[in-house]
Amino acid sequence: MKKHILLFILLAFSNQIIYCQSYNQELLKSYSNKELKEISQNNSNEIELLNYAIDHACYIVKKPVLEKTSSTSAEGTTIKLPFIEIKNQPNLDLKKVKFTDLQLKIIDRNQYFLIKDSNQMLVVKSKWVLQHEIDQIK
Repeated sequence: MKKHILLFILLAFSNQIIYCQSYNQELLKSYSNKELKEISQNNSNEIELLNYAIDHACYIVKKPVLEKTSSTSAEGTTIKLPFIEIKNQPNLDLKKVKFTDLQLKIIDRNQYFLIKDSNQMLVVKSKWVLQHEIDQIK
């Protein structure tokens, strides 16, 4: 009987460990514990995506010539691209910057940030782009 109880307890804990995907502690800079627990319970694939995003979501490009860049879509409508200025912090290495360093969250669209007093722009990839990259790796 003791063996059955012990086996049941071990199965219960191992089952919880298998289904509870862990997240990188770096994510706590952008997400609360509560948010991460909800995400891991409701969508473990998103935790995988966020863990991947820590090292792969951000990149630097040259700033567009016009600060308020607009482009014309296939239908001929004008789209204004969102830009927000961030200050170039001395202790922040822009080549290795993570979205969590700026307390940003990964969302359903790409995010663009002008780097103040610079000719560069930070791009944070969308969930779709990151998931596509993960799928290409697998």
